[in-house]
Amino acid sequence: MEYTIAMKNKVNLTKQLKVPRTEQLDALALEAGRVYSQCLVYFHRILRKKGVWVRKNDMQRYLKTIGFALHSQTVQGIIDTFYESAKSWSSLRLSDPRARLPHRRRRYFEVPYKESAIRLVDGRLHLANGGSGKDARPALVIDWPFGEKPKFLTVNHNGGYRVNAVYPAEPKPHVKTGIVASCDLGEVHPAAVCIGGGETIIVNGRIARSKRRYIEKTKGSFNKKIAATKKGSRRNRMLKAAKNKKTRRLLNQAKDAEHKQTRAIVSTLEERRVDTLVVGDVRRLRDTTDIKGPGSQKVHQAPMGRFRRMLSYKAGLSGIRVEAIGESYTSQTCPCCGERRKPRGRLFICPRCGLKAHRDAVGSYNIGKKYLSKYRAEGAGWKPVVGDMASPASIRFEDGKCSLKKTAPPRKGRRRILQEAS
Repeated sequence: MEYTIAMKNKVNLTKQLKVPRTEQLDALALEAGRVYSQCLVYFHRILRKKGVWVRKNDMQRYLKTIGFALHSQTVQGIIDTFYESAKSWSSLRLSDPRARLPHRRRRYFEVPYKESAIRLVDGRLHLANGGSGKDARPALVIDWPFGEKPKFLTVNHNGGYRVNAVYPAEPKPHVKTGIVASCDLGEVHPAAVCIGGGETIIVNGRIARSKRRYIEKTKGSFNKKIAATKKGSRRNRMLKAAKNKKTRRLLNQAKDAEHKQTRAIVSTLEERRVDTLVVGDVRRLRDTTDIKGPGSQKVHQAPMGRFRRMLSYKAGLSGIRVEAIGESYTSQTCPCCGERRKPRGRLFICPRCGLKAHRDAVGSYNIGKKYLSKYRAEGAGWKPVVGDMASPASIRFEDGKCSLKKTAPPRKGRRRILQEAS
């Protein structure tokens, strides 16, 4: 199955900033929780007694009569959040009978600020909290290092406080150069990219994999302690909070590595003047692949979908068109003679012509070749394979940075190579 990943004309980018906890932030988050809880209670009460789904406009008019210590646009933003969740439930319940409407009250809740409540003065954001004249409430003032006024922002409460600011971003215009790059997504290596049928770059996924393994070990350790406590007890709540905090930190570290790796890939594609990136379609891999034992857990934990989304929107912002195509048998087909053989390990050895290459490099090459043969002239702009493929370069994430390095081919003993070739 083939599809095209389309970029919208306007794309929003989010910038994050951690802010220290203050009494004013606590009061605002507490008041936002009161707005959300009041909206939830009133919605369910009318639905239960009258069987009527309260419209959003009616909800806004009702809550306006109560009065909250927040900007009117902030109150509307909290109501919008509730109704977006309710709308998601109405579509999700068709496929998941266990899905429920939002039903839990919130003591603290995120505080949204729309553009009308945001002012940038001398490098500091002033966020209005409603009121006028003598009754005006003090604005929330935050030192802003980004230098531009955001279109929308939220102040999230999650133990600490974090500001998520939304900025509109215009993608670069698409320039046709005729250079195509192909990408093979995987579990061991998140991505292998072949540029023009020649240069191959493989993303090293060691750091992200180790973080995912550590997350599962952390969950198991905490779950064992939680099972020995009484539900709802103080120790039960403390252990759950500690578990969520640690796993969230590790997941953020893994996402940070993925963001920087995808940024390194797109920067390399821009340097090579690539105009089209073809990605192997692995969306149904978990449904069609029957893997037993520990390998099943690794495949289901692999963030291939998240990596593809990161790569797609960053490439789109850089003016690179992103398309996808089925990747069946691309890692098992020899790019030189077309012989099909399932490789063992990371090295592909053709039993007919003797070609030796990294299996992910073979997969990415064949994805590009498959796309060109289907939508363009056979082999247009794609270099043919003669002899062994060159050793791919590697994008490694070390010390919080990504670097491009040359790698040696996978090593195997002479006896094992002869056995596989025979």
